[in-house]
Amino acid sequence: MNPAPCLKIQEESFGKLPDGGNVVLYTLANSNGQTLKVTNYGGVIVALTAADRDGQYTDIVLGYQDLDHYQHDINYLGALVGRCAGRIDKGCFNLDGRDFKLNLNSGEHHLHGGVKGLDKKLWQASVNKGVDNVSIALTTSSADGEEGYPGLLDIKVVYTLTDNDELIIGYEATTTKTTIFNPTQHLYFNLSGDADKNVLDHLLHIRSTYYLPINSDSIPTGEVSPVAASPFDFRQSSPVGESINSDHDQIQHGSGYDHYWLLDKPVVKNSQIAAQVIEPNSGRRLSVLTDQPGLVFYSGNYLDGQYQNKDKLPYMFRTGFCLETQRPPDAPNHAHFPSTKLEPGEQFSSTTVFVFDSI
Repeated sequence: MNPAPCLKIQEESFGKLPDGGNVVLYTLANSNGQTLKVTNYGGVIVALTAADRDGQYTDIVLGYQDLDHYQHDINYLGALVGRCAGRIDKGCFNLDGRDFKLNLNSGEHHLHGGVKGLDKKLWQASVNKGVDNVSIALTTSSADGEEGYPGLLDIKVVYTLTDNDELIIGYEATTTKTTIFNPTQHLYFNLSGDADKNVLDHLLHIRSTYYLPINSDSIPTGEVSPVAASPFDFRQSSPVGESINSDHDQIQHGSGYDHYWLLDKPVVKNSQIAAQVIEPNSGRRLSVLTDQPGLVFYSGNYLDGQYQNKDKLPYMFRTGFCLETQRPPDAPNHAHFPSTKLEPGEQFSSTTVFVFDSI
């Protein structure tokens, strides 16, 4: 069978890096007219459209107009992050009796892979048209000792846009030495399609009975707490802003939501809806399926107007949210957390699906 004629892939220059590396912007379109814009710098998703209840497709992710903004971005807008997503306390962990010290880039802690994580790499890219989907495969390597991590890591991430208005993200990796690996995609969504509006009216559901409290540095304490009778209970769909200004100590520590939720059911690949978000005015609905044991919900608490959006207007407080499917932050320092350990001879493999429709 030949690919559907409406499937499209376009390439254009997105600029050059200081070392002369060519950055390319790839635009993928499915047969419905949904589009995905991806650059090989940081695996960044620059734009992604979704239809409202009237069938109108609008860009619903935060991003920048040019490469320079992504090179200096500290908010990881739309980027692949790792080797390990989230914070690692003091940048230290012990693996098989050996102590490792990672580069520090968030005060006295290690965040999202360090000074030059996956979000700052120039990836190799190849595109493909299937029968009912278009995809881009990104590959890179992380050297043994890079940012302090052991092992040469070969990484592949595939973004697939289907004719069911799904974005499928597949991750693979192998290592030459025992190491830790915990990647994610740091997409910021605003399902209204208007980045000037905050996301507090979005209705959020997370299929989770327990979350991980954090300390004042946003590091998990090691506790596993029930969401019941707390601002973290999204077992029934509730507005993001309903309790976001609570005096609950965990809300204060995160300046809002910046926490990890453990998913309830045993993980079976792509068989459970981990979370769902509805924007009531447009009717857009985002459903998240994953084979990971949990996710971080982040409510855009550090967006402060410092960076400009695609219309050259500032991204303000809580104008985007993230649903980062992954293992828990700081997992190597908590034996009872799901493990991020990766051994030579093993292949890391994980899939997350973002499904877009409307009600």
